[in-house]
Amino acid sequence: DIASALQDSEAARERGYSSDNPKIFTVLPSGGLRLAMSEAGSLRRDVDTLLLSSPYLTWRWRLEPGPLAGYARLHLAVGFKTGGTETRLIVAWSENPAHTGRLEPKGSAAFFIAQGGAGDGNWHEATLDIAELHRLAWPDINPLNTQITYVALFTPLAKDGPVVEIEKLSLMR
Repeated sequence: DIASALQDSEAARERGYSSDNPKIFTVLPSGGLRLAMSEAGSLRRDVDTLLLSSPYLTWRWRLEPGPLAGYARLHLAVGFKTGGTETRLIVAWSENPAHTGRLEPKGSAAFFIAQGGAGDGNWHEATLDIAELHRLAWPDINPLNTQITYVALFTPLAKDGPVVEIEKLSLMR
């Protein structure tokens, strides 16, 4: 239950959840999350699974109509570890529809635009082949031994913009 994950409790920590400034999230009746406040914060779930056993990340998200400057406030992050090397994939919604599908590796982080354009208030389903994005971002790292270490939702900065909602976030085969 996502509501209990947002509470700083022993039960949430036992299930691998941690949060920073959880008040920025509101739980939707569907079990999804709404980000309406313009403050920084995060919700993270630690996982321990091989990348190639769960190579897809799926979710639904919605951006209410309104001006979008740069990126939507909500980002997703997936952490990876191969031996002593840690990397992370950051996924965002950009104001520019031409940026959809753009992958920008920068050292141990890679930034991917999963959706571009102004919000229209409709739900958009997304499925990313994170194994393929990992291969493209870090071609010298063997994915056979790569672990997924966490999946997180976060707002990098306090920023105004349209309300964002997300639901059904999961790793899949």
